[in-house]
Amino acid sequence: MSTIIKYTNTNGENITSQQLSNVKDYDKKLYIDGVLKRVETYFDGELNYGTYYLSLDEDKQGIVSEFSTIWRDVEIYFNTLTFGDFTSKDWEVYRDASIVLKGKTIFDNQNREVARQIVDVNSLEVKSTEKTFYLTSYGSFTNEDDIPRFGEFNFYYNADSTEIKVHINLPDYEFGDYIISSNQDIFDDPWISPLFEWIDHPYYHNALPLIPDNSTV
Repeated sequence: MSTIIKYTNTNGENITSQQLSNVKDYDKKLYIDGVLKRVETYFDGELNYGTYYLSLDEDKQGIVSEFSTIWRDVEIYFNTLTFGDFTSKDWEVYRDASIVLKGKTIFDNQNREVARQIVDVNSLEVKSTEKTFYLTSYGSFTNEDDIPRFGEFNFYYNADSTEIKVHINLPDYEFGDYIISSNQDIFDDPWISPLFEWIDHPYYHNALPLIPDNSTV
């Protein structure tokens, strides 16, 4: 069994252990035999919460009990299913060993989060959904200001509303959210439209389907 520890900053970029003294916010990632097993997230240099990827032979409640004494919040991923290029994982968040959040996340073949759904802990009714688009070309945009999640478009859907809230992580756009309806092309902008055509990406027009078709993302 091989164990590897990696560190990443808030932009997901790898950093060395020697750089940690100059970085306040970062993730410490533990890989076992090349598979991500747990992540510890630090804010202002202090351990804040952790994420654990449960194996089929592990007891979920035992893991929650163990790490609740170490992490403020314990996030557990389990029930992994594969759909072509995408992977679905259920998750639960515990605080003081009691469940406080529950949902499902969809990852692409680069292990990037493309959709995250939150459900009611008791009724399992969907409360909200977030989907993420990752630019492959940035045009004239550069990340000189070190914008977190640079090049991502985040779409938020509330179960009680037909509106879609969009956050654009690009310079001059990142300071506010755009509220749209599903039939409005807010990306009709001379700087953004060459990078993302709203009409070509129907996956983001609604909260469902949660698992994308390769032709829609």
